[in-house]
Amino acid sequence: MKTSYATLLIFLLLIASSVKAQEPVNNFQVTNGEITWQWYYPTTMTFEQLQEEVKDSGLLKNIEIANNKIRGDVKSIEVSNTDYLGMSNYYGFAIIDFKDGKYRVTLKNITKRSFEINNSEKISLEFSVLNKKNELRDIFLGSPALMLHKAFFKKFDFKATAGKW
Repeated sequence: MKTSYATLLIFLLLIASSVKAQEPVNNFQVTNGEITWQWYYPTTMTFEQLQEEVKDSGLLKNIEIANNKIRGDVKSIEVSNTDYLGMSNYYGFAIIDFKDGKYRVTLKNITKRSFEINNSEKISLEFSVLNKKNELRDIFLGSPALMLHKAFFKKFDFKATAGKW
């Protein structure tokens, strides 16, 4: 019996150590070398109202809606006030989960394209801000992470608009 508990404990420790995650910084989380941004918003909207607000915002394309989730590709989020990250447009894949009274936005596969350089290619956020240990670089942890968080927060803060034309 002791052997089974010891084996189970070792197994659980191996699983826990295989998932490498860094503590969130301004709602950016690194898990297994992938950066995600996540935020929870309180809302008085219904899921149907949230769907309409997301569609009307023009923020997402290739939108899929099912099971109280809205998924889509982010068209562009402009961030122009950070020295470290440069003036860039950000893209990614958004998942918006809805529960009564709140919705959660998860942004994955985040890439950026500099608008300071003509015809620049999209590069992953991981390439820009992770060190060789797949941890957020210290220089990103301060104002660059906060500025990027504020830009993402603002774009996904959907408010119900009353009396549309």
